[in-house]
Amino acid sequence: MGGSHGCPSCVDSFGSPEALTSHIQAKHTFVCPVCGSSFRSRHAADQHHTNTTRCSECDREFGSENAMEMHYNAKHRFECTECDDEFTTEAARDQHHDEAHRSIDCPECDREFGTQHAMDQHYNAKHRLECSECDREFKNEKSMNQHYDAKHRYVECSTCDRKFKTEESMDQHYGVKHRFE
Repeated sequence: MGGSHGCPSCVDSFGSPEALTSHIQAKHTFVCPVCGSSFRSRHAADQHHTNTTRCSECDREFGSENAMEMHYNAKHRFECTECDDEFTTEAARDQHHDEAHRSIDCPECDREFGTQHAMDQHYNAKHRLECSECDREFKNEKSMNQHYDAKHRYVECSTCDRKFKTEESMDQHYGVKHRFE
């Protein structure tokens, strides 16, 4: 094959630039089996992966650390919007969010809280109920009133100020002790 257009990779020469290009593509183009990039020499094809950075999650290769980090942040890093935690899947991030940052309603008012701890602090500060007689704490007014009625409500005798748990007990006392007064 004689001609004025010599191949830079071998001794062949060609009569036109088009023929030379065709020869180079057919005989001297090396395709990378990893990424499909084309190179003029096998050495170039073999060497281009030595300067790449591989993603630890999907093994995809990138020409720079910056490009790999951009890929990783977009495809493999899922940050919780409520805290600094990071997750490798969107599902793991969503599960974390539902468990750690769910909205917890105060049972006594319309306030919502992100954590059980925050709601408990609010509840203890604003809604904790204490018995005025014994300082026992209650979660709601109904249970406090039941406690008070059972443990601290008395009926007083109007004559001697003695205290009784029930009207019946006081009436019986009055009939025995004060009937003739």
